[in-house]
Amino acid sequence: MNKFATAFACAALTGVTAAAGAQDIDWSLSYTVSGVTTSAQLVTLGSPDQPDSGYTVQSITGERGGVTISGLLAANVYGVNDNILYPGSQVPFDNYGLAYGAGGVSYNIYNNSGALVSVTGVNECNSVTSPNNCNDVSNGTPLTSFTLTEQGPAPVPEPGMLALMGLGLAGLVGLRGRQVR
Repeated sequence: MNKFATAFACAALTGVTAAAGAQDIDWSLSYTVSGVTTSAQLVTLGSPDQPDSGYTVQSITGERGGVTISGLLAANVYGVNDNILYPGSQVPFDNYGLAYGAGGVSYNIYNNSGALVSVTGVNECNSVTSPNNCNDVSNGTPLTSFTLTEQGPAPVPEPGMLALMGLGLAGLVGLRGRQVR
């Protein structure tokens, strides 16, 4: 019986540890530039991890002009992109921006150094038309529409809870086996 109590306590601690982490957050992003619309889903860390309440974007999926987005570019790969989202501000990207790839082309959407505080202050540049410095305002093209909507917590599997349930069922089977003998 003592072994069972120890196993149950370990399983309970595992479940508590797994549940304690913050869940990631899903975001819906849509924008149009030069007649091309991008619709994407972003996933950010569950709590702000950057100064001034910025969320690090972990992944992006969706389409740009009917072409599948291949993924998020690592920070500092295209220009000096940092892939930080500031959802509480009027322009949710800083002047470093969010970079991603689609159809073999890299794109970066960014704030044009804070010169404007509206959606016209968000620009996009791509690796074909501005391969050297994406963050130069003169290289970017202003967006004609932009929406960002929080979709809520992303589903996170809880392996600790499954382990807890499995150990509980094993314990019940073990106790039932002892009672039958």
